[in-house]
Amino acid sequence: MITAETILQEASTLPLVEQYRLGLRLLESAQSLFTTPQNGNAVEAAAVTPRVMGLFEGQGWVSEDFDAPLPDEFWGGRV
Repeated sequence: MITAETILQEASTLPLVEQYRLGLRLLESAQSLFTTPQNGNAVEAAAVTPRVMGLFEGQGWVSEDFDAPLPDEFWGGRV
């Protein structure tokens, strides 16, 4: 049985142009999944706006110890 993982692995060996074409064909095929028999129209997707780099720069932070091991108290009590 061919799995999605196998297909993706095989597709990743294709040249980028072929990967692009394959992606377009898959999207066109998937569109039929969202077409309703009642109205024949595809489900409208929410508009995707491009991201703006640096839009929220300086408005957040990551603690220096964000990847430090969690204390035992976190996992359900004192040891």
